[in-house]
Amino acid sequence: MANKVNRYKEILRDLNEWDLFLMKESGLPGPRANLELLAAVADAGDEDTFNRYAYEFTPEQASTNSPEVFLVLCGVAGMGKLITSGKTHYFRNLRDFANDPRWRVREAVAIALQTVGEQDMNMLLAAMEQWSKGNRLEQRAVVAALCEPKLLKPKEAAQKVLEILDHLTSDSLKERNRKDEDFKTLRKALGYGWSVAVVAYPEKGKHMMEHWLTHVDKDIHWIMKENLRKDRLMKMDKVWTTKWLRVVVGMVLIILSLLTSVVSFSQNRYAIGVETGFSDDKYKVSDRNGNLINIPCISFVAGINFREQIDHHLFYELAFLVKQYTTGFALQQQVSNVGNDAFVALLIPARVGYHLNISDRVSLVPLIGISPTLKLPGKEEAAGSFYEKNSVAEVEWHFTTRPLKRDFYALVQGGLGLEHTPLLFSNLKFTFNCNYYYQWLWTVNALDIQYKIDNGPVEQGNLFGMGRFLNFSVGVKYGW
Repeated sequence: MANKVNRYKEILRDLNEWDLFLMKESGLPGPRANLELLAAVADAGDEDTFNRYAYEFTPEQASTNSPEVFLVLCGVAGMGKLITSGKTHYFRNLRDFANDPRWRVREAVAIALQTVGEQDMNMLLAAMEQWSKGNRLEQRAVVAALCEPKLLKPKEAAQKVLEILDHLTSDSLKERNRKDEDFKTLRKALGYGWSVAVVAYPEKGKHMMEHWLTHVDKDIHWIMKENLRKDRLMKMDKVWTTKWLRVVVGMVLIILSLLTSVVSFSQNRYAIGVETGFSDDKYKVSDRNGNLINIPCISFVAGINFREQIDHHLFYELAFLVKQYTTGFALQQQVSNVGNDAFVALLIPARVGYHLNISDRVSLVPLIGISPTLKLPGKEEAAGSFYEKNSVAEVEWHFTTRPLKRDFYALVQGGLGLEHTPLLFSNLKFTFNCNYYYQWLWTVNALDIQYKIDNGPVEQGNLFGMGRFLNFSVGVKYGW
């Protein structure tokens, strides 16, 4: 290769204009660009030439496999030479080009960075440590630049590269959209990068790689399996590589036998679900004689919900619930009680929740939210009478619904849930929740009560409701 590069440099020195020659000899369109000519231009060119070539053609003007894109490759690759001459601001340009949609341009970024590493590996490592915190394509550029055998001969450099690979592999677990093309590009790079670094420093590298070889994540499995299949690892330590390859392949077979069980529900960004349950409506009873008391007022709630997962723990959720409110009261002596349906309401809770993982499939979920609530059209029971005579007492009741114009109010929600993802249906999640809905500003329904005990005088009391209730619900969600 060195002889061809030198011959191309001699030709370039004799040419006044390079453009047509470069495009003609580029090897494009074709499977392989002329890397020897690229190296010659990167070494012989100057700053003006590199900048003109790098920005000559946009992705729309020069596709990945066009002769014109070869000029862009030459300009990008030449920026490595500029950085080694002290113009380190060109790292910013290369980081931008690392996000170029054309894969050949991204390869030219790696070439430029390796040029820097050949001259000053510490400078390259410092820059790559910053890039490793960037997006998936920038992280891919880190792997492509650093996982080059000629750069890893010093043990200190190999150790640092192993640490960066460990960080990138760990960070890949946070990716929710595993079908994203940028993530796949990074995964492919990690699929060979580990083997290069491990061969450069086996004493440290094998130990660090073993940490990931038994990981249950399917993409980590793929990355490790691809590395173990590389000849360089077999040549380094055939016994170690063969042993771990069998382990990894065996774990893959186990995972496949469990169908989709390794796909965590938390990797799904969106979910739709249904929930249903019962509630105990809360009221305040007022009676100057102290005869009236509260009783459990059981009613039903049902509806649908929509969830967006923000990360592995935090989520937002919006629900649409229909609830039947029920009122009820009784005498202190428990000789009689009265209950009736009050009204039907539409609740629209907006919730924020947080998964506290108990295990891979079970999580505890505290959540809070606010629920705008609207009384649905329908006539409330205006009045009612009730008479009961038994061995304890004779009771006569009469109640009337106090007309209130409060049809809209808001409840604060707080509660705790338990969520379970079944083994063979990993896109489903079963939920069990206990929530309290509360507000303290408005009375939303009220009853005026009159009663007589054993034909005694007519006594009066009141019942006031503010829409509060304790809710127990179950549900199921489907995520994608």
